[in-house]
Amino acid sequence: MADLGSLEAELNGLPVEIRATFLRIFRAVLKDMRFGHPKGEQPDPMLNFGGGFFHGTTPASPGDEFTIAHGFGRVPYLAFPVLMLDTVGSSVVPVTVSRAADNKRLYFTSTIASAPVTLGVEG
Repeated sequence: MADLGSLEAELNGLPVEIRATFLRIFRAVLKDMRFGHPKGEQPDPMLNFGGGFFHGTTPASPGDEFTIAHGFGRVPYLAFPVLMLDTVGSSVVPVTVSRAADNKRLYFTSTIASAPVTLGVEG
């Protein structure tokens, strides 16, 4: 996403009579971008971003592959761990991509057994 300074420079190309209105809109929108609060259900969309929160559990045997369905219908390109601050015991579980994601699923392994995993996924 562009920073406010570069957007303001672009807005200078607009007619003077509408420039101030667009500037107020961008200043209001860009100051409060949020990922949103994961609800723990699927689908679990992000608030202002093109992605969602996805939940899974690592296998009982460390190192075994596990998958998480994403439902995008296209191949996502980014996942980041989510630490739930309102859940006591929440932790970031190490995961490794075991296969490239496809248009239906994400593929991982982990060294931690039977642990809940929450990921923010963009794509």
